Amino acid sequence: MPTRTPVLAAWTPAFVVNVVAASIEHAAVNGLHRAFRDVARGRGLSPATVEEWVSRARAVQAVPVPPDLLACHTCTRSMVLIQLPDCGRVYLCAPSCGRTPVSADEIRSAVAAVVLHSTPHLVPPGKTTQAASYALGPIQRVTVGATGTDLHITWRAVSRQITGPMMGMAQRLHVTQRHTADNTPGRAIDVLHSGLLHIGPTSGRLALDTVTRHGYRPQTPIRLPDGPTLLGMHRPTGSADAGPPTPSTLVRGRFHPLPHHLRSPPDRPTATPAARA
Repeated sequence: MPTRTPVLAAWTPAFVVNVVAASIEHAAVNGLHRAFRDVARGRGLSPATVEEWVSRARAVQAVPVPPDLLACHTCTRSMVLIQLPDCGRVYLCAPSCGRTPVSADEIRSAVAAVVLHSTPHLVPPGKTTQAASYALGPIQRVTVGATGTDLHITWRAVSRQITGPMMGMAQRLHVTQRHTADNTPGRAIDVLHSGLLHIGPTSGRLALDTVTRHGYRPQTPIRLPDGPTLLGMHRPTGSADAGPPTPSTLVRGRFHPLPHHLRSPPDRPTATPAARA
């Protein structure tokens, strides 16, 4: 069994998240195995410790909300999950910009409340406790302010139905093969389409699959302005005279903890009720 480095007092959330960020950056060029080894050597850690931190931070099956859904309001970087004995589960931007970590459980509860309030039909019956994992269906990006309830929501122009949000790539491919063998290609396509929601064409950040060590790229983030109300269709910067917004643009709003302040996605999605994979 790989040897892990004993827990040290110097391991702060910022230290851990910077190790995670360095590992992911290194892995994009040299692969995960070499990244764990090289980053560990440079910081006096064991490769097993680095691998554990990266797995906890970005594994599809382990995080409270989908990988790369969250972005820091201050620096716009993606936020990842950090778990240390003295601080519990927190989210912090990677690499850290110096902000205070935010409670992962608080964010998970807030995101789940948004999904259940605005798009309850996208969450399968009996899965309400996992509502946050279905957030990629209606939500493009969540920008996190000072606290876990100061969330700025970027809604998708058209909500998507999610099948198996907690599946890693290996499991997703297995389920697809099963549906194909059962002559239910529509279900197989649904499983694959849900996986594609984790892919963005311009990002090099990968959501780690703990089984295959392959992953998905996130959607391109969009910065949100401050504001308590629904802001309507978004125009690109400097486009005041560019004409009406196109159907592909997103609608932006801000989440408030009280239900009557919650703004719904613009399209009131017409996706069919959620079903198990």
